[in-house]
Amino acid sequence: MATSEDNKMAVDIKIRPQGATGAVMANMDFLQSDLVSSRFGVVILSQAFFSKNWPQYELDGLGSREMGSGKQLILPIWHNITKDELLRHVPSLVDKVALRTADLTVVEIGHRIRDAIRE
Repeated sequence: MATSEDNKMAVDIKIRPQGATGAVMANMDFLQSDLVSSRFGVVILSQAFFSKNWPQYELDGLGSREMGSGKQLILPIWHNITKDELLRHVPSLVDKVALRTADLTVVEIGHRIRDAIRE
């Protein structure tokens, strides 16, 4: 059962829907503003992620910021993908510590994200 802390966390974490293409692509300034001002980027790596161009565009922006800052900004989550699939699409993320939906529940993943951004 979700606690009030779980509910607060769900409200605090902004999630961009995977199906948002037209509005998202039409407003690249908004995307850039989000990428520049975000402390972290939770990236759910999945077949849906790899099937579109704009998620890769956002990931590239976060990767550039991460390289420039020397701090971990990308918080990857593997969803129904293998290491080999990730190697084909984004080899730079294979060695990053990541959460896996195969190993954790959504609530557990949320708690780990919360803990990571509080540090």
